[in-house]
Amino acid sequence: MTGEVHGLIEFTNREIATVVVTIGAIAVLLMIPKIRTDILHAFRGLLKLVFNRQILMIFGIYLAYAVLIIFGASKIRIWNGSLLKDTMIIVVITGLPMLFRANQVKSGPGLVLRTIKETLGISAILVFYLGLYSFPILAEIPLQIFLGILTILAAVAPLQKEQTSRRVGIGANVIILSIVLWLIVQTAVHLAATWKPEKASEIVSSFALSIWLPLLLLPLIYVLAYYMSCEGILVRLSCLNNQVKPPLRVRIAVVLGLHFSTRLASSFVGGRPKDVAQTMTFKGALHAMKVYRSAERERLAVQRAHEQRLQTLAGVSGVDEAGRQLDRREFDATKRGLTRLFYNQMGQHRNRLGHFQTDLAMVYSDYGLDKIASDPAIEMKVRKDKQAWYAWRQTIGGWYFGVGGSSNLEAHWQFDGPQPPTTYPSERNPAWINATQTEPSLEWRMVDGI
Repeated sequence: MTGEVHGLIEFTNREIATVVVTIGAIAVLLMIPKIRTDILHAFRGLLKLVFNRQILMIFGIYLAYAVLIIFGASKIRIWNGSLLKDTMIIVVITGLPMLFRANQVKSGPGLVLRTIKETLGISAILVFYLGLYSFPILAEIPLQIFLGILTILAAVAPLQKEQTSRRVGIGANVIILSIVLWLIVQTAVHLAATWKPEKASEIVSSFALSIWLPLLLLPLIYVLAYYMSCEGILVRLSCLNNQVKPPLRVRIAVVLGLHFSTRLASSFVGGRPKDVAQTMTFKGALHAMKVYRSAERERLAVQRAHEQRLQTLAGVSGVDEAGRQLDRREFDATKRGLTRLFYNQMGQHRNRLGHFQTDLAMVYSDYGLDKIASDPAIEMKVRKDKQAWYAWRQTIGGWYFGVGGSSNLEAHWQFDGPQPPTTYPSERNPAWINATQTEPSLEWRMVDGI
């Protein structure tokens, strides 16, 4: 068998090769004593988790729901037995990760958008397309091993300091891209040479399945997400009430008061749970939840106004009437990231090394900056004796923020300005402010996060 169209019940050579390579990789890792110990320990923990009665119940509900979807799809003739293999793959490979991430769902629209991106994104479509044709099994196995090695090199090389390692990473990415382009051409040539009208129907049905099945799994994922959020809230209520579980009427009021919204449930923090935990009546708990929803609406309104202001003033130079920069994009994330770096450096010096770390900015490269649009990189310099350092980052609008440290470990040095810092922090340099002794600068004082 040299290749076949994706969608038939039998597995393709590529899928078989993937299983063989995965099993082989696990076998090789198990031959290394230390790694074998870690894997077996993790596997035992996984078995305990999987065979937990509550987890088994959730798995059972999930599989029953998936079967119900397929049964309904078969009745309206958008599913048939030829899609069985693809269905099993989607239920396991796509659906189970969605199930495991249910406790991370913060909103229904966010869950839907993420699923659409995962099923209709370029990478998902490319994987589906390349799955339409596979090489002989003896070619697929070495090809996948080679691609796996290249992928590891491409991921690890950029983390190394040596320029040679980074060049290796770039080279690995170039080779991967070349192979993918070659596979795209090979798949197109094969489909053109073996095309039959009935193949179009099979391909369309298989591709449509990869979209509608994950989307139809979402209602169950959302219900489980809401259940997990509520369960966590009810546990916290007991902790806030001297380990006494609130009356059933209060717990019901909490669940109803969240209006079946994972967004409201995930934001139910701070003093709100304590207010509800000390309420003993259904009516009182409902009122507390109403107050919470009102406060949450106000918070979201402030957040939207803040985000709108950031968009309106994006790229606008100058300052406001108080002297603060108008373009404040990334100010909050940058200040938070640099502050985290400062405390990590202080901790390394005080508790571990006796000096400042020279490559901390690389080890902790994002410092919470991974979700911003521009380059999150932090620049850092450490003095030769490793007893002084400073780091800075330029925001997308061009403003610089910096932090630093000296032999005085009690000093929290801060910097901001239109240019990056060029000297180590000290009392003699007015560009640096010791926030433990002097009021922080206007930009550092400004609360930019909501």
